[in-house]
This record gives sequence, C-alpha cells and structure tokens, in this order.
Amino acid sequence: MKNRRGGGRSRNTLFGVPEAANRAQIEYALTALEDLILAGQFDGVEKWTSLLWTNREESLRVLVTRIQHGQVRLPGLTFDVLEGIAGSHMPTIMRAVAADRGVPDLLRLEARRRLPWPEDERRARSSFMRTLQNVDSALAEDLSIYLGGPVLEGAVLADVLHYVLAMSASRRAAVIPVLAEQFGPRIAWLLRALLSASDSITRGMCCELLATFRDLGAMGALSRLTRLTRSQSVLTSANAAIRRLSFRCLSNHDRVGDRPLDRGSGRDLGDLPFERTALTAIDGEGGQVAVAVRRWDPDLFVVAEVFIRDDLGVVAASGWTRTARDQMEAALSIISDHCPLVSVQVEDVVSTIQWATEKNLRGASPLPAEFSLWEPFYYPELLPTAHRSTACPQSVTGSSPMAKRPVGEVDVARLFLSPFFSSWQLALDDSTRASARSTDGRLPPLHAGLRGILAQRLRRQAWLLERDGDGELRDVALSVAVGLERGEGHHLQGQAFLRALLERGTNPAPSVDDVPLDRER
Repeated sequence: MKNRRGGGRSRNTLFGVPEAANRAQIEYALTALEDLILAGQFDGVEKWTSLLWTNREESLRVLVTRIQHGQVRLPGLTFDVLEGIAGSHMPTIMRAVAADRGVPDLLRLEARRRLPWPEDERRARSSFMRTLQNVDSALAEDLSIYLGGPVLEGAVLADVLHYVLAMSASRRAAVIPVLAEQFGPRIAWLLRALLSASDSITRGMCCELLATFRDLGAMGALSRLTRLTRSQSVLTSANAAIRRLSFRCLSNHDRVGDRPLDRGSGRDLGDLPFERTALTAIDGEGGQVAVAVRRWDPDLFVVAEVFIRDDLGVVAASGWTRTARDQMEAALSIISDHCPLVSVQVEDVVSTIQWATEKNLRGASPLPAEFSLWEPFYYPELLPTAHRSTACPQSVTGSSPMAKRPVGEVDVARLFLSPFFSSWQLALDDSTRASARSTDGRLPPLHAGLRGILAQRLRRQAWLLERDGDGELRDVALSVAVGLERGEGHHLQGQAFLRALLERGTNPAPSVDDVPLDRER
C-alpha cells in the first residue's frame, strides 16, 4: 500500500514497527514489555518502549485504563512507563490514581510512592492507609513483588517501613508477625529498621524474630539499640538476640540468616563486588556524603548514599538498588557537582559512618529509620558489624612544613579557589557585628570551641586532599588547622583564613546539604 508521496507505509526505520499505532497495538506492546521483563529478557525492551513513546497520547490513555481496572502485572514497570510519557502531567495523574478508591490498593500505593509527602508525613501516611480497602494485604503484596524479585528494592522497603511506623503500636504488633510468617528470613532487613520504632513491644518482637531468623546482619542495629533503649525489657531482648547471633553453626544447615535475601538464580546478595566507595569533601556546614556502589551485573548497580554532619551524625540515607551504568554515573556526577567526590577504601567509608552514628547514639539527632536499610551495602558481605565507638576518622595528624610560618593571603586565596572549599564560610549576625564595632572596632573573639571544630574539619579535609593527590593544598589546610589549634585567630582579623571565611559569610555558597538524596522511586 502506497502513501500519498508514493512511498511505502510510514515505519520506524530503527525497529520496523508502525509509527502510528492503534489501541490494540499499544495493548500488545505493553503486554510484550511485561513478558520480556518477567522472563529477564531485556534485548527487545527498547523496541516496544519506542512504539509507546512515539504514540504517547494513545499510550497514556491505555495505561490509565489498565491501572483503573487493575490490569497490571508489574506495577513498577507500568508506572515507570507512565511517568516517562506523562511528562508534566505526571503529578496530576499520580494524585488522581492515589485518591481513586476504585483502583486496587497495590496500584494506589505505587502511585502515592511517587509523590512527595507533607511535613507531617506520619499523619499523612496514617490518613492514606485508612482509605485502603485492606492495608495489611496491600503492604504484603507490595513486599511480595519486590522481595521475591531478582533485585532488592530499597525504596519499596523504605516505603513499607514508614507505613508500618505510622501505625499504632498495637497495630504494628498485629502486622509484624503476619509479615514474618509470610516472608520468613527475607523480611529481616525490614525488621532491623523497625528497631527504630518508639514502642517497646515492636522493638522486643523484632529482636526475637531477628534472632529466630539468625540474621547476622542485624548485629549493627541490635548493638545500637542497646545504647538507645531505656526499656529494661528491650535491653534484655536485644542482648539475648546478640548472644544467640554470636554463636556460629558447625554446619551450613539453616544458616539462612547469613544471607537474608537472595537475588534469584542461586546467587545471593552477598555476591556484590564493590564498584566504588567514596567520600565527598567536607562542606562549610561539616556535611559529607558517604557513597558505596555495588555491582549486580556488568551494567546494573546499587548506589547507597549516607549523608552525615559532624555536629548531628547521620541525617539521611537513600539510594538506588537497580540503576544502569549511565544512571549511576549521572547520580555520582550530581553529587560531585556540589562537592568533590574522592575515592577511598571501603574501611575508610565504614569508619566514617561509625563515627557519625556515634554522635546519633549520644543524642545529637535521631538516627533515620531507613539508615538500617542502606547500611548493609557498605559491608563486603552485607553484614553490618556491631557498632564500635570511633575517634575522628581519616584526618591528618601532626603539622606540615608550612606550619612554621603564618598562612598568608596568597595561601588562603589558593585554598578558596579549590572546589573543596567552595561552600566554606563564617557568618556573624548583624547585632554581633554592630556591638563589636561600636566598642573598639575589632571583630569579636572566635570561641575556642568553634576554632576546634574548624581545625578538625580542616584536618579531615587535608586527608581527602591527600587522597585526591593535591599535596600542596593539603599542607595549606593542615597549616591553618595547626594555627587555629595554637590559638591564632583569637580575634577574627587575627588570621587570613578566618577573615576570608567571614567575607564569604554574606554570600552563601551551595553545600552538600543541597544534594537531593531521595531519588529512587
């Protein structure tokens, strides 16, 4: 059949599929996509996604109809495709699906997962759960899809975690045993994170189940619980679980807890080689991101990110558990655009995280519940060890050859031209400045505690500069640290470095705190 130009029927020259597809062809393409993914055959995926993309309007109508009628075998895939073709309409569509009580609960959960939560997230989650027909069944079905798949879904586990934490203590006490009975040792990662619940019933129950499942990866979370709990019964349960997990089996029989989840095809989660471990430079607020990249396959990766502050400890944890190489590299690029990313040894990253969690345990800030979901990816066999107190990690001790002379303006200028110091600044409120200038014109003294904090950050930054191969800037940073420790800069104008920090204080620069961590859907 000829078209008006006299040529053959218009076709996609790359794949040989019709550019203009009807509803039946869209339906066929979506079914073919599901079949390919379920069979683990990815070679033909691009052919069908190309057809869907070329026919976005009709594809959108078919997808929405399928969702409304519950005709979805792979919710994650369906909503990924929907997001791709919906463009700016995506939030509106997701809100409509999440609010439609006629849509199956599982699909409403998937839609709500892709939308931001208000500030009072726990109340909002609790309200949303009350609109579901059967929340227990929906959460269990959600977990069954991802816990039984070839790749662990960290974002789904985190979502279910926060729904369970939003329940009342009595409700959790009823739900957790049901999930444990249904999923067995595969639920262990969720149980570790549930140790962060505020009630003794949940914590005690999770301790007993983790011991029953012989989840050796729970040692880190359990040891932290012994430091945090004020309940004698929880302390007893946690110590009992630690003792039981400390015993080693003489045979491999029933050692299911050593590998809490498997990735299918007889290959377990512990068999994930490290692709890269890295730390960002320390930003002006003492912030830093610890990154671990693990390799599932040559082109499929896990990316875990833990954000820490030297005054608060661990403040966030997130990542992806199924990202392609180009997406992984783009994610690391986003981080390094905010703050340089320095490759370091696995042990260096682990000790930095242990040092940060010690601050959480001492009350600096609550440890995020989802930290326990991402913590395992920093350990070779995904088995976090018992928490240990760690001194300030990865910092250069002693002094540099430059420490024998004052650090001058030229040295400081070189320091602040480096991206390692692009967000460093020191701000004084206007009243403090006015008060100082109204007396003797001198800026106020810099408190010894703040001098110590800056010196520690500089020593840690010097270590990172050394690993990055910049020995000259390492010596400058170390010399400034030595000067601060000696008391130079008791008054702000007493040291070039402090004067430069203060000048920057009126023009804040971006910090690693601006890096978006929660990116996985």
